Amino acid sequence: MLKPNIRKVLTNIIEKIEDENVAIAFSGGIDSLSILYTCMDLKKKITLYSFTLDNHVSTDFSSARRFAKFYNINFIPIFLPTDLNTIKDDLRFIKTLGAIKKTDFVCSLPMLYLYKNIKENVLINGLGADGHFCISKKGMIHFKDKIQEFRDGLFVNENYAQKLINIKMAKYYNKTTIIPYLEKEMIEEFRDTTWDSINKPRQKQATLDNYKDYFSRIKVRNHTNLQLGDSKIEKNLEQLLSSDWNINNYKSIVGIFNDLNRGVLK
Repeated sequence: MLKPNIRKVLTNIIEKIEDENVAIAFSGGIDSLSILYTCMDLKKKITLYSFTLDNHVSTDFSSARRFAKFYNINFIPIFLPTDLNTIKDDLRFIKTLGAIKKTDFVCSLPMLYLYKNIKENVLINGLGADGHFCISKKGMIHFKDKIQEFRDGLFVNENYAQKLINIKMAKYYNKTTIIPYLEKEMIEEFRDTTWDSINKPRQKQATLDNYKDYFSRIKVRNHTNLQLGDSKIEKNLEQLLSSDWNINNYKSIVGIFNDLNRGVLK
């Protein structure tokens, strides 16, 4: 049964980074931990950045802070604004970078504040890792037995997991973003692996096995979706429904994003 050598691929990608100092977009989940562990293996000087709303502490943020303390690694919190006018300005900017869907706006907003605030030249993040494992509701219901078809459908999109938007944001702030799980080498490493071989007995078991020397010493939680978890980022954006941007009395912020894309909103 094929099993991906995730550690080898991450090492191949990250060791090419010339900078000794690197930033990691860190949630404390399995994917960002795998990146942390690879950087630790390579003796990089690491700073962990994690975001949360300025009026709410999320599980991701708490977990990230806990692991930073556990490994004695520099941790910098990023607090996302809840001010309506600031949010509007940010969404206008994200639109210029190619955001179209609600997911593009919701997921790009916190990343924007990472690129604004990191001191290092290079940010490494785990965007797109979920696509290899097919752990979305849709994926598990319809594609567990044809997982490669699921992956191919995702990765054909050049902006999957907001890849292109992140590259543009990084460039705007004179930074470089490295997204190892969306590199061709990683996509090929997972090719033709089965759902069971990478997700049993536990979700993302392949990553846990690759870094057994690290994961055996800690307790790690399962994946939580940025939109569906307790980040409240999407909930925060729902204040747009009570603003002057809701010119059509939408019940969902999807309508507002559609109006923004059509150039109706100022």
